[in-house]
Amino acid sequence: YLGFDLRLIDQIPFILKGHVARNYHTPSLNDLYWQPGGNPDLKPEQGWTAEAGMEYRWNADGTSTGPAIRTELTLYRSDIRQWILWIPSFKGYWEPRNVARVLSTGLEYGLIVTGNFGDFRYKFSGSYAFTRSVNYGETSVWGDQSYGKQLVYIPLHSGNFLAHLAFRSYFLSWQYNAYSERFTTTSNDLSRRNWLYPYFMNNLTAGRSFRIRSFSGSAELRVYNLLNESYHSILYRPMPGRHVHLVLMFKI
Repeated sequence: YLGFDLRLIDQIPFILKGHVARNYHTPSLNDLYWQPGGNPDLKPEQGWTAEAGMEYRWNADGTSTGPAIRTELTLYRSDIRQWILWIPSFKGYWEPRNVARVLSTGLEYGLIVTGNFGDFRYKFSGSYAFTRSVNYGETSVWGDQSYGKQLVYIPLHSGNFLAHLAFRSYFLSWQYNAYSERFTTTSNDLSRRNWLYPYFMNNLTAGRSFRIRSFSGSAELRVYNLLNESYHSILYRPMPGRHVHLVLMFKI
């Protein structure tokens, strides 16, 4: 791994970033021997990854409570040989296989805004990712229709937004996640039903933090899938509708 963070001008909080890395990853025990589905003939992954980006930070008064902004943009390229990919098999369960070459390129953007307004504290954050992971495996194994296509279950576009408000010991958070369509076949064939449509998820959390002598903690009510969205993370496995969790946390 070789990387750098470079601040060009002392008076301007603008940072250039970059790195290049050599990767080597042996198959895990689950990859090799999970029953059913493990593949003891898997080869190790290896390849190169490179990133370049920029980051800007701004703080209104130089304190930890003043209004602040942090934004970052990153471009990346990853060229991996013998990529280990779990895919559904005709036997009814998932199996890992090596893809001779996977080229992943894309960008990630993030923005965080924080600050105080009297007794109120706020935090707004958002991110977006464009992820293109392309199968350049051997056509004799994957077929001509799979060559140059997006890997299964990896969305091309994804993003999220978080709004967090706090008043003294009370807090309220809303999180929004979005995912573009995902393919479940290596050929990315839209004429078949084996693909997952885009979905948008809303989660809401309300709670209160507290302190009792040497103990601190919080009580939270979390509502997942607030709008009762119908969606699938895996083909033919529908995910829960609206559901509620009550969470109590204690720290010493």
